[in-house]
Amino acid sequence: MRMDAPRRMVHLEHFSRDPAYCVEVTTDLAVHGSGTRMTHLMRYASADARAAAVADGSTDWMEAVFGRIDTLSFDQKGNAP
Repeated sequence: MRMDAPRRMVHLEHFSRDPAYCVEVTTDLAVHGSGTRMTHLMRYASADARAAAVADGSTDWMEAVFGRIDTLSFDQKGNAP
C-alpha cells in the first residue's frame, strides 16, 4: 500500500487465489468546487484478466456502490443526511 494522505491511496485487491485477479487500485481525492471529487482506477494484470472479471460478474458490484456514492451528500464533518 502507498499513501499520500489525504489525496491518494494505492493498494492491491485480490478477488481470488488466481494472481490474474490481483488488481491495483488507485483512489484519488481532490477538491472540486464545494465538494470532493473521488477518482477510482482499477488496473488489471492484463486485458484478458479484466475481460474475465467482467464475464464472471466480479465487477457487477461497482455500479451499485459507486452509483450510491454519487447520490450521497455529506456535511463538513463527513455525516450523510
